[in-house]
Amino acid sequence: MPPKITKERVDQILSQAKESVKLLESIQKEGLSKAQEYLKKSPAFLMALEKEAFSKTAILKKLKKLGIATKEDVRELNDKVDDLASELRMQISKMNRKDSAKSGSKEA
Repeated sequence: MPPKITKERVDQILSQAKESVKLLESIQKEGLSKAQEYLKKSPAFLMALEKEAFSKTAILKKLKKLGIATKEDVRELNDKVDDLASELRMQISKMNRKDSAKSGSKEA
C-alpha cells in the first residue's frame, strides 16, 4: 500500500522545489554576471561593439543622405497620419452635427 500523501507533504515538496528553482536562478544570474564582466574586459569584445555602433550610425547617415526613410521615420510619419486622421474624423463629425442641426431647424 503506497504511503498516504497529505496536503502538508505536498506543500513541503512544492516548497523544496521552489527553493531549488530559486537556487538555480541565482546561480544562473551569477554566471551571466561573471560572463558579462569577462566580456566587457575583453578588448576584442569592446572593439566589436564600437565597430557595430559605428557601422549602424554610418548606414543611417547614408540612408538619410539618399533620402530613404528609416524605420523611425516611418513610425513617426504613421503617428502623424493617425493624428491627422483622428482630427479629420472629429471635423467631419462636427460638420455632420451642424448639418443635422440646420436641417432640423429648417424643418421646424
